[in-house]
Amino acid sequence: VCKAVDIDFRTILISEVVVANFASFPSMVGSVPNLVIVVEAGIDVGLMFVVLMPLTLILFVVTIFYLLRYYGDSLSVEGTSDWNLLYMIKPSIMIKSRHDFYLSIIAMSILILGFTIGAVRVEASLIAMMVASAMLVFSHERSKELLRTLSWDTIFFLVGLFGIIAGLQRANVISEFVNGTLALIGQNVFLAIAIMIWIPGFVLSLIDNIPIAALLSPLGLELGAINAVVPITLIIGTNVGGYMIPFGDAPNMIAVGLAADEGKPISFIDFTKIALPLGFIHLVISTVYSFLVAIFLI
Repeated sequence: VCKAVDIDFRTILISEVVVANFASFPSMVGSVPNLVIVVEAGIDVGLMFVVLMPLTLILFVVTIFYLLRYYGDSLSVEGTSDWNLLYMIKPSIMIKSRHDFYLSIIAMSILILGFTIGAVRVEASLIAMMVASAMLVFSHERSKELLRTLSWDTIFFLVGLFGIIAGLQRANVISEFVNGTLALIGQNVFLAIAIMIWIPGFVLSLIDNIPIAALLSPLGLELGAINAVVPITLIIGTNVGGYMIPFGDAPNMIAVGLAADEGKPISFIDFTKIALPLGFIHLVISTVYSFLVAIFLI
């Protein structure tokens, strides 16, 4: 689309990275940090969806306003571009298989219902595995191809990561860290929320967000006794911290690589001058929102 109307696509790509990251807030399988935090911190995925979905919508509106306010000029073009070309682009051509398209819609609907209906006492991970297995069965003709294209490095990375966490727990490293932090926080729910959001979201944003999620999840589990919102806010912090710099999360690197392939690389400065201030605004809004939700749930 950007090529058709001669718009610099770099701002669009960075915007997509930001939106894709915070849009993953309400879903257990929205990102790898979400999965790690939900499993290790024992978060109720139904409550997680109810708490984070409104925040996601708020951040989306704020993001659109911010980008149009400060980067609207980069999205404008000279009068020489033919906007009628946009009407020649058919989204339907991107659907390679209608069977897979409709099957994916059904699967996502089942996932959302399964994660949010609290009356059904089924583990969220079991629901995800059942849906994934069903998808594989219905696509049995291409199962070998799908298994070959599966991101096995991510799977084994997670297996190793959980093994490291178990080792740290056996060595009492995590317990000492948790106990020290609990002594600092006490029963102050607002301080707990601030730490869960700002430590991974701002202080540790230079580090990949997956190890941060693994490190802080046991702390979130313990802080859940203060208020159920506290461990959920860790999801906010890790995801926002993931899009503040280019190498904070996988989608960032995909966007940077795509821009480089098209001959218009996104530099560190280009990325952070958009994502860093926007991420800071998101952290402030998320903190205030979480405080209000925590007061409501006390």
